Amino acid sequence: MTTQSTTRILVPVSEPTALADQTSIKLPGQDLFRNYVYNLHVIPSEIDIERFKAALSKNLARFPHAAGRLIKEGDEWKINLTNSPIPVLVSRISPDASELSKSYPFPNEFTIQPSHLTEPFFNSEDCGDAWSMWDFTRSLSAYYVDLDAPESALPLAPSLYRHFFRSPFSREPEDADLTENFLPRMPHLAKDYDLPPLFQKYAAQDAITNQVQLRISGESIEKMFELAKEEDASTTGVKITLHDALAAYLVKVLNQCQDEPFRRVLLILNYRGSSSKPSTVATFNAPSAQGNVIMVMYSDPLPPSTASSVSALARFMRTTVNQARDHKFLEKWMCWASYLLGKSANAGKEGRFQFFGPEEREVSINSNYSTDWNDAHFGFPGKARFFTAWSTMNYFRIFAANPRADGPTSSKGVSDADVCVHVHKDYAEKFASIITQDYPDTLVE
Repeated sequence: MTTQSTTRILVPVSEPTALADQTSIKLPGQDLFRNYVYNLHVIPSEIDIERFKAALSKNLARFPHAAGRLIKEGDEWKINLTNSPIPVLVSRISPDASELSKSYPFPNEFTIQPSHLTEPFFNSEDCGDAWSMWDFTRSLSAYYVDLDAPESALPLAPSLYRHFFRSPFSREPEDADLTENFLPRMPHLAKDYDLPPLFQKYAAQDAITNQVQLRISGESIEKMFELAKEEDASTTGVKITLHDALAAYLVKVLNQCQDEPFRRVLLILNYRGSSSKPSTVATFNAPSAQGNVIMVMYSDPLPPSTASSVSALARFMRTTVNQARDHKFLEKWMCWASYLLGKSANAGKEGRFQFFGPEEREVSINSNYSTDWNDAHFGFPGKARFFTAWSTMNYFRIFAANPRADGPTSSKGVSDADVCVHVHKDYAEKFASIITQDYPDTLVE
């Protein structure tokens, strides 16, 4: 890959912004999860730089915190709404099309070549989680297509309110079980690390694993779903989803490859709009809430039946999700989660950090299957492609599949899935082989 030229430009913020009456946003503990979301969008055309600048400028008025400055004063964190110009690097390169995804990431850089455009974005979790980035990018795409796009053509207006959960040491009567019933279920948050040992922990897992990437057809996912429903006719009334069946099948196959089955599952959940009570939705989990509006749900111990039964595991995971999204449970969970993340951020000079990979005999599911990242198509619906970075050992990342030129991306409305996971080197090949034997149209990429 040859870089032909690079230009740095500054994009100003259109004013007035959505927070013109504020000078800063105070950040609660859950927004102090210091991580980055790295994304790459690919479209089959050269970008119009002037149009892109204008679209970004208008979009920053909707999301003014993205043009602010993160400040720490004592143990308090905030984003000063400075409306600072956003630096963007525009680089012309000359790779062939197959190199585009391999050459990622290019942090904060927009890359152009005659027949392909790659747009890497990175975002701090202080500004928002991956869903917040999806919201920002879809809005940017809509403005790029039509600089005068009406509100009806844009994603739902972002809710910029940041919620402060009460302290887990509250003496409210309803909080009597906080320490006994909630703290033991979040060891992944209670334990934190300085950066060098944290990197060593990730590196140790990477050294013994191979990355496995799969494309599973919508038709195969439908079959998994139907088999999971039929496997246990005496269902307890828990209604599973296509995603539940897919995730449970993947975990079951990984169990087949190991000497001992997994004992817990960690579910990374977006809890926006998860309550049926309007008063609750209006506060901390509005459908368009910005910020780190996710939870890592640490399950109860997996029953023995889940080791080999897709149906049992799918229903167990759905039951866990339903529990997590109960508004009373969620508020109590987030009391501790917010406190622990804030405590780590304020530990020492540099803060401390949580390990978000699964531990021994644990498996994580981080799924964006119901989120179509290619809604941010920049004028090329059905042709835009999306890429992102990062996985680790026994950490499944599931996405609605990218479009491809040689075949459909869905079956009867059920999207193909792109799956990425790091599997122990001793059985990574076996894991992929079992899946391709069960579902021969699966692609191992």
